[in-house]
Amino acid sequence: MDSERLATVSTENPTFTDVFVEPCAIAQDGLVLRFMLAGPPAKTIEAVRYEDDDGRSGLWRVRGALDADGSNTDVARAVLVQDSGEGTSLLIEGGTHGLVLTLEGATVRVPYLLLAENTETA
Repeated sequence: MDSERLATVSTENPTFTDVFVEPCAIAQDGLVLRFMLAGPPAKTIEAVRYEDDDGRSGLWRVRGALDADGSNTDVARAVLVQDSGEGTSLLIEGGTHGLVLTLEGATVRVPYLLLAENTETA
């Protein structure tokens, strides 16, 4: 799927956005999630402030993975969404096989990210 994939699916307020991840190593059964939008439309991003499970922290380059090994990528997008646990969160999503994050030679694969609303992106 291309970068046009992330779109509102309802023309009435509130509007929603869907995250689709095909079955792969980071989502063995695939993943379909729906979030209520809480701000302006999604914007394309190149980087996101993130700390991985190994404690590596920084401004990670982020891309959407279009294939299972993450070698074919497209843009990643950020959008504010309603989050029942936090109120409003920043959703980062990308290709049909999730996200590829890189920082100083380290690579992390995740299906999507749901981060604090004020998380830095570039």
